[in-house]
Amino acid sequence: MVNSREFLPLAQALQDDRPVYGFACHVFTRKRWRGFDVQAIAAEYADFIAATALQGRCALLGWSSGGDLAFEVVRQLQGRVEIDFVGMVDVFENTALRATRTLTDVQRRQAEEALAAWLSRSQMADRWHELLARMGGSERAYVLEEMLFAGREFPLDGPGEESLECEMWIRLDKRLRAEQYAYDRIDVPMHVFLADASLQERGVLRNWSDSAPVLSSEIVPDADHLSIIRHPQMLASLRQHLARTEVLA
Repeated sequence: MVNSREFLPLAQALQDDRPVYGFACHVFTRKRWRGFDVQAIAAEYADFIAATALQGRCALLGWSSGGDLAFEVVRQLQGRVEIDFVGMVDVFENTALRATRTLTDVQRRQAEEALAAWLSRSQMADRWHELLARMGGSERAYVLEEMLFAGREFPLDGPGEESLECEMWIRLDKRLRAEQYAYDRIDVPMHVFLADASLQERGVLRNWSDSAPVLSSEIVPDADHLSIIRHPQMLASLRQHLARTEVLA
């Protein structure tokens, strides 16, 4: 599961060996308002794979947030399609929406008033009200803290595909929904690829061994979170793994 602009190098690296399909991140499509509903999005992917998998077999690779979706696709495909390979590429743990300080009563009133004033001017007010209604107290406390202390005004450039306001809605929705998703353990083995630069990031890379058997874990040198998906070493290693599955089939 990769963004379409990153898909070409991956497809070119594998096209001589097998058909390759890339699932474009839905936040770049008109379906972005459905939010990051992992189970629903993965169900569509799983249905497509089940209908198109040659000889009832497939290999899955999930990069970044696509790793979360790939995990759920694996779960939903079990018993429907034989999964020869699962690769997880540089997937970070979700960062929960949690405030870092406790607002005083005065600060909370100020934040609520500022939030209401911002919503009254937003072209996306209905979207924001729906998102805020899904938040618990800790998540709303995060939004109020950001309103007062983020050091920048919340954007008001509307629902356009490249707007900062739309990007903020997508980011908050993803963090909220991802926190609610349960990674029930599966028995399908997987291979993990990590960018060496990501090991130095503040975010936490997901420990997939908590969720599934990990057969290999490879650190890709001179790669970061964005470049790893098209990095020659990662692509070469991926081809080798897939070649082994063909020998074993």
